[in-house]
Amino acid sequence: PVDTAAFTRDANRIVTPSGWARDRLVEYGFDGDRIHVVPHGVEAATFQPLGDEARRDARHLLGVADDETLFLNVGVATWNKGLDYLVEAFAVVRQRHPRARLLIKENKGLYGLGVDRIVAGVQRDRPGLLDEHVLAGISVISNPLDQQQLRTLYGVADAYVSPYRAEGFNLPVLEAMACGTPVIV
Repeated sequence: PVDTAAFTRDANRIVTPSGWARDRLVEYGFDGDRIHVVPHGVEAATFQPLGDEARRDARHLLGVADDETLFLNVGVATWNKGLDYLVEAFAVVRQRHPRARLLIKENKGLYGLGVDRIVAGVQRDRPGLLDEHVLAGISVISNPLDQQQLRTLYGVADAYVSPYRAEGFNLPVLEAMACGTPVIV
């Protein structure tokens, strides 16, 4: 068992980015009076809208046509992130709107969990949903990106999609919004 009191003994405090995360810590046994919520923020000098020309050029480099609708998700392929919901929803959208695309920036190198296992699970659980046309509309970026590169991804997307089941604080949503990208949560 963890001695939760040790983390808040004397002058020690716990800082967490959301009321949701604070509540989970209290449920686990930490002293709520010694937990402080300090919301995340974004670096406004980095996360800001792309200009029209930069957006067009970056979409071209990614192979995204002007008439395609690009949905973006950035994160880890863990259960709480809801990527299975996203892949299933995208399949329905892609079948109705053949020019829709989905770009997922995963963190497989850091966490060892990739989108490939999510797609395989959807294929297993929903046979026939992910046909060749749907799969051709899904792209995955696995390599690490710096903040400027992330800004570019947010800037080229027509919408950022976050289907999370649970999250302490969804920083990519805030980053996307700072870049002027509409968000679907």
